Amino acid sequence: MTKKTNKIANDSGLKLKPETWTDILANYKGPEDFADIWSTLKKGVIERMLEGELDHHLGYPKGCRTISDNARNGSSSKTVLTDTVL
Repeated sequence: MTKKTNKIANDSGLKLKPETWTDILANYKGPEDFADIWSTLKKGVIERMLEGELDHHLGYPKGCRTISDNARNGSSSKTVLTDTVL
């Protein structure tokens, strides 16, 4: 019988610099701070993913002009609901 193990592999090529972790964990005092840090990390990742998706959809990055009618026309606050549980 083969035992299943859960592994989290970093095969994505994502490499975070030590300074990044230092910045992220600068205010970490203990387990009670984990939820705030996790929420901040999750928010940043989701925002970058949505920005990348919009760049791809429109065909140009933020800050560039376009001659197309399909253009950025400002931004507004959005709420993203997740089922993440700590």
